[in-house]
Amino acid sequence: MAPIFTGAARGFAGFAFGNTSSGISGPTYQSTGGDYVTAPGNGFVYHTFITPGNFVSTEEITNAEVLIVGGGGGGASFSNSGNAGAGGGAGGVIYHSSLTIGAGTSAIGVGTGGREAYDVNYQGFNGESSTAFEMTALGGGGAGGYTSGARPGGGSGGGGTSGGAENQSSENTPFQPDPNFAQYGNAGGSSSPGQGDWGGGGGAGTSGYDYETPNKAGDGGQGRLFADFVGPLIGMPALEAINGWYGGGGGGGNYVNGGAVGGGIGGGGGSNNPSVADVSAGNFNIPAAAGPGIPGTDGTGGGGAGGIGAYNGGKGGNGIVVIKYAYGAPAGTVAATGGAETLTPGDGYKYHFFTSDDNFNVTSGGNVEYIIIGGGGAGCGQPGGNNYGGGGAGAGGVRSGSIKTSAQTYPFVVGPTASGTNSYTGVKGNPSSAFSVIAYGGGAGGGYNSPGADFTGGSGGGAPHYVSTGIGTGGKQTGTMIDSLDIGSPGGRGGGTASGGGGGAGGMGKNSFPTPATGGRGGVGISFPDWTIPSGYGTPNTKPLAGRWFAGGGGGGGNTTAGAAPFGGGGGVGGASGNAGDATANTGGGGGSTSGSGDLTGGDGGSGIIIVRYEV
Repeated sequence: MAPIFTGAARGFAGFAFGNTSSGISGPTYQSTGGDYVTAPGNGFVYHTFITPGNFVSTEEITNAEVLIVGGGGGGASFSNSGNAGAGGGAGGVIYHSSLTIGAGTSAIGVGTGGREAYDVNYQGFNGESSTAFEMTALGGGGAGGYTSGARPGGGSGGGGTSGGAENQSSENTPFQPDPNFAQYGNAGGSSSPGQGDWGGGGGAGTSGYDYETPNKAGDGGQGRLFADFVGPLIGMPALEAINGWYGGGGGGGNYVNGGAVGGGIGGGGGSNNPSVADVSAGNFNIPAAAGPGIPGTDGTGGGGAGGIGAYNGGKGGNGIVVIKYAYGAPAGTVAATGGAETLTPGDGYKYHFFTSDDNFNVTSGGNVEYIIIGGGGAGCGQPGGNNYGGGGAGAGGVRSGSIKTSAQTYPFVVGPTASGTNSYTGVKGNPSSAFSVIAYGGGAGGGYNSPGADFTGGSGGGAPHYVSTGIGTGGKQTGTMIDSLDIGSPGGRGGGTASGGGGGAGGMGKNSFPTPATGGRGGVGISFPDWTIPSGYGTPNTKPLAGRWFAGGGGGGGNTTAGAAPFGGGGGVGGASGNAGDATANTGGGGGSTSGSGDLTGGDGGSGIIIVRYEV
């Protein structure tokens, strides 16, 4: 591996990359600038800006890749303890895959996240724009409060009464004809202020989710995956848990039904945000009834979550600019075999799909990108029909990133199906692994007297119906992610005679609704919009949103109405006086759990999957 250089922009004297005297071939750019500069051994050097500065090159650089993310929008607050606020929109995201940077000094601007709503009935504030090489990534839209809609002008719109529009697509007109240029932003979700249910902020990958009836807030829209820009590669290990995702929308607040909010993947503020300080304790800042909105993650442009009760919303995450270009010996052209299917769809990549244990046989090494999804947990049943509703099972964890391979055989393990049970405790999902990276299995669906440890997983299982307060308050009563680098979410709460949904990779399991007894919907899964994935893998999203979706949570059991399957990701439907639904194979979806009378069985957890791609 090549040496790693790291330091502050103001302190560098410059690197002469491509030192031919040491036998390293390749370009000899001499450039400075950035809060972090790294050469991680994959054939590239990265300049990462988290504060404004200058990028200085002594000569022209060709085929540079540039990622620009605006600051996220702030979350909204409300006027009193009986309501909540919407989630802020993510900062706009720009990716240029082949930019020529002329010799000289280029100013780099990095937008700060928008301030949260600081008083009752106020909007969150828009984030600041980030700029580089005459391109502008707009700041995210501030979320709307009860007396005002989302603030206009955001890269992605904040949630609000009707949701804010996205504005990123109308920016950077001179670059739009360039096939190597892409920019992303989406609208925020709509809200029902009278019910206390608020929409999520838009993300770079999808729009924010609308509120649901009865009494469920909308998750933030998911961000966008840039697997070659994971935290360790760009000199920011603190972003490793983000797995290369940027621009997640903030989760909408929900007051009436327990306050849980799910932020969009890519740093959106929410109870599933891995940057929350007490993540290792499995608490996830899920307020029992009220609390401040969780901020977006700095360096991702994530939107802030809505405040719950008379609390401020969360601040938007600061933006980032990363410049990547070739350095030293090229990584090489990959040649490999393995997997149930290979595909070369004409998008510049070759794909390998692994649906069971197999080897990835590399005969010529180089950089590859990967998606690893663990098997989903299995739902629980009813051995004797005592009306003990069970929480839906959690989805398998998701890991994504890139690695430089060498000519060798890499063993891949795909987590197999976990079988549903007719007992009060389901079965934890099975992990998947590749390149020594593990995506853990989903948490089990759990009912009466289930051990709390069984709920934890890549995403957590939903809480069973019984608690003294009628609504779960964390700990055993709410499944949580494990303390790992997996993308995942906690399960939802139970109450009355209905149980929470299992967590999905893209959003928390929804809380049950006690009257009438309705199980929680499974948490939404995750899609990969820049990957070409055939219709034989994953599931569609019923919102509808484009793409193929994986790792959705299982629906919770309910004595009146079963918890629905997730909008996308293959999780199984819950049961109400009947067997629960199985998750879809090779999605990592969680199985549904059941409730009612009779000898009933929970749904199977979906097996995992591994997808690898590389340039051809």
